Amino acid sequence: MWKLVRAENAIETMVATVRFQEPLSSVVTKRILRELERVTFDANLNNRQALQGIQFNVQNNVTAAMTPVALNGSLFQKTSLVRINNQVVNQLVQQLEFQPIHLVYTTWMYKSWKQERETIATLFSKALTAAVQVSAIGGVRLEYVDRFLFQVEGDGKFSAEGLLNKNSGYISPQIFDAPDLFHSHTGRFDEVQENFRRLTQVNVDAQDLVAPPHLAGHRSIGVTTAVDDQYYTSGREFDSDVAPQEILSTFDRLHDEAIDLFKNVVDKNFAAHNGLPFDV
Repeated sequence: MWKLVRAENAIETMVATVRFQEPLSSVVTKRILRELERVTFDANLNNRQALQGIQFNVQNNVTAAMTPVALNGSLFQKTSLVRINNQVVNQLVQQLEFQPIHLVYTTWMYKSWKQERETIATLFSKALTAAVQVSAIGGVRLEYVDRFLFQVEGDGKFSAEGLLNKNSGYISPQIFDAPDLFHSHTGRFDEVQENFRRLTQVNVDAQDLVAPPHLAGHRSIGVTTAVDDQYYTSGREFDSDVAPQEILSTFDRLHDEAIDLFKNVVDKNFAAHNGLPFDV
């Protein structure tokens, strides 16, 4: 038997990304960081973290040492005490990541598209206005991870049947006969034009969870549905005064596409019984 990861909906994570066609200069990056400090403070994303990467130093072509290095950008995070499955945990609930190559908003406590849309508008607006003055937009992506937990009943057989649509062209049919855990990662480009293409992705991952603590020991299936508008070659240019609203409208279209994609992937009887897709 399958159940939603949360009582409200199955959405574990939503990620909204805007990629810049070329890295922003240090001057523009600093200006955007100053703006983000203001808007994230007002939105209660008060925990700021510096971004770090790893540098590999090869010596004598034999040994390599790893050294942490600071990246040009920041994470702005919000944590909250939340009750999940009758347990109170301190959980990261929202995060904004800014680097000279992209702007990424992630939520782990999705409420509704209307609410998340307003948050994206608030957090992205001034940063996008500044960024499009010096760089075209390389892409806009919206990604959902829906998670479902398996409860052992009857013969206890772990199976995707009854949860996922066997006739979906986005899922590898071999997973329905798998004797244990499995993965199915598929994608295709649609609406291919001279300087534009849309990538549609569906990743299905079955796994035994080890974290967070309240889910450790559960078997689960995570379904990632993503729609990604890619403006390749020279990117897409926006006027700074309309860029935030036009990119927000793009997210609206991607949201609608993601809903249709989810309907294609999940078993229609399971969806109807559990009120899915959430937030149609």
